[in-house]
Amino acid sequence: MSERIEVHAESHIVEFLNCRLPLPPHSPNLDSTSLIREGFEYPELHTGVWSGPVGVTVESRSGRPEEVDESWQDIAEFSAIVDDGPLVLCGFSEMPMPDWPRLDGFGPGIYRIRVHARGRDIADYAAVLEATEEYLIVSWLEKASPASLIALASQAGKSWIVAAEARPFSSFAGGMHAGTVPSSPAPTGSQPPTPLVIRSYPEQDPG
Repeated sequence: MSERIEVHAESHIVEFLNCRLPLPPHSPNLDSTSLIREGFEYPELHTGVWSGPVGVTVESRSGRPEEVDESWQDIAEFSAIVDDGPLVLCGFSEMPMPDWPRLDGFGPGIYRIRVHARGRDIADYAAVLEATEEYLIVSWLEKASPASLIALASQAGKSWIVAAEARPFSSFAGGMHAGTVPSSPAPTGSQPPTPLVIRSYPEQDPG
């Protein structure tokens, strides 16, 4: 079962509330995914828009999906630990509503979270009043494994990776919160990872 809500991004940030990242070696630098990064308190979803609403559809499953939905432009996944929850997506300065869909639908534990994105180029670095990009967030219980980039087609995602790669290696050292701000004008039984596919095709409208 899936449910869609809209959350408010600020400074390209939407937070995964009430979870924490595994310790190394299963929490490598998340900037390499272009979609997820380590925040000051929680993992963060990196949006194309600078600020404004984004559409988020949430699914909590009993196991890993059998296939990857390739209709999405950018896809990445990572592991997160939930102690008490609720694990929800929330804008940086929002308060989560009690009825918002949860990613920890099967109780405390280690979850694998797959993030799908579409439309990040439509209003990249803009402030919007209506949602121009959509996300599908799917979670399931699974032992921790390194973050993985599965597909990348948006220019916003590609530029984020270029900015991350341009930073000195020392900025990635030190674990949680080390070097999480991009060098740009704006703030910014598991299975093996699916091989990365970089695709190029015309921008799609969100929805």
